[in-house]
Order: sequence, then C-alpha cells, then structure tokens
Amino acid sequence: MTSADDAVRRATDPVALVVVLPGGTPLRRFRVRAADLFLVVLEGELSVAAVARRAGDLVVCRAGEPVAVVVGPGPARVLAVALPGGPEAVLGALAASPPIADAHLLPLAADLGVDLLLDPLPDPR
Repeated sequence: MTSADDAVRRATDPVALVVVLPGGTPLRRFRVRAADLFLVVLEGELSVAAVARRAGDLVVCRAGEPVAVVVGPGPARVLAVALPGGPEAVLGALAASPPIADAHLLPLAADLGVDLLLDPLPDPR
C-alpha cells in the first residue's frame, strides 16, 4: 500500500470514542460539516432533538444538521463514532469538566470540521 493509499484509508476510517456526559447538562449545539456522527447510549439518559434516548439506543447525527444534546439527571456514557473520524473528539471536549471556554473550543471544532452553534444554552432545570 502506498502512502497515498494509507492517507485515503485514514481519512475514511471511522473513529470511536467513549464519552461520559455530565448529568443535568445541555451541551453546546453543534453541526458536523462533513461527517455523520453516531451516538450509542451505553448508560444513562439523554435527549437529542427533544427525543429521549436510553441505554441501547442509537442516535444518528447527519452531516450538516444541527445537533442539540441534553443529558438526563445523571451522567450518560455514550459511544461516539464518526465517519470520517474527528468530530467525536469535539463531543468529548464539550463534555469536559471543568468546561472548556468557547474561545478554545471554536478553533478545535473548526479544525475537526465541526461548527459550534453559539446560541444560548437551555436552562438545565
């Protein structure tokens, strides 16, 4: 395999990351530009596009569509798979504790093909 073939393979490989999302927290809305992002709920509850999801549920976040994730009262553990890889790292950064400032998240997200939508977050109560 040539280095060009290897680069193409890496660019189209799915990448997976297990992320623990803090309970009772709405995450900053985001839009993945060029990848589909698949979320498998492993533990806990969350809501995506106002639809409740529980352990075992699959959420498909299509490229170009805004995504709003609100975590239930307790933490949720999700498997995030992106094709091609990269955007799953943004989900991990959005769930960081303590939270990462938007000024630091914006360039990271942009480098990974994700637009952060800076509209006001919903009240978690």
